[in-house]
Amino acid sequence: MNKESNKEVGAAAARISRYEGMEAHARTGDIRLRKYGFSN
Repeated sequence: MNKESNKEVGAAAARISRYEGMEAHARTGDIRLRKYGFSN
């Protein structure tokens, strides 16, 4: 995956996971975003 696709996947994973009440999964999405210089 490239930087831009990581942004899309990380943001979607965090958003969907929080909606479903899975905070640990949401945090991994947040970590992915921070790793590549994005914020959620």
